[in-house]
Amino acid sequence: MKTIPACLMLLLLAAAGHAAEPLDLTTGREVTVPVEVHGSYQLVAANGRVLAAGTADGCPAFYLAALKPGASEQVDLIADNIKQPLLLHSPRPLAGLKARFDLRPALRRTLLDAGLSAAGECPILFTDTLSGDGNARLQLLFPTRSDLPLALPENWREIRMVRAKIPGTLGVLYREKQETIDRTGRASYIELRDGRRRLIVFSPEFDPARLENIILIQTILKEMK
Repeated sequence: MKTIPACLMLLLLAAAGHAAEPLDLTTGREVTVPVEVHGSYQLVAANGRVLAAGTADGCPAFYLAALKPGASEQVDLIADNIKQPLLLHSPRPLAGLKARFDLRPALRRTLLDAGLSAAGECPILFTDTLSGDGNARLQLLFPTRSDLPLALPENWREIRMVRAKIPGTLGVLYREKQETIDRTGRASYIELRDGRRRLIVFSPEFDPARLENIILIQTILKEMK
């Protein structure tokens, strides 16, 4: 069975009258919008200001000036009688958010580069080791493949599997009174709750360098505010 390209799918949805979902784009660099355009196009802000314009025979590419740290802006790509909403993000979308770190250096650097600030005292902990940190209301756990399967403590009341824009491989095995996270599912992350405490376990394939995943982390952290 043939797969419909993303560009063509957006055109078909627009032609059928379906509202297009906003596409996330990073600013401060040249971007290529995955929307097929044949002719002229404009990138228009909510106030009517034209941010970019040109012609294309395929997916248009243009430079977007960097938004200030932590900022985002919704704009529209208008072409071929199509209005495709775009959500522009700062190169540092996590600016203004704080957390503690107990992470491998490369992952820590990726999050810092995205604008996340390190804090000595904070109820949010980014870690790659399941710990009993009683000071953390929210733990974000980034296991490697070799860390799984991972047996969970019994003191969590709720377990929820979530499939985000980019699917993962996580699943949960229930055996007697023990829950174990393994790689037999398609969840992007698994969320555990007990009152106000939360533990979020990401799939080993979760790449925080990808914009979609950084925005997911941003959403989770802002829920704590």
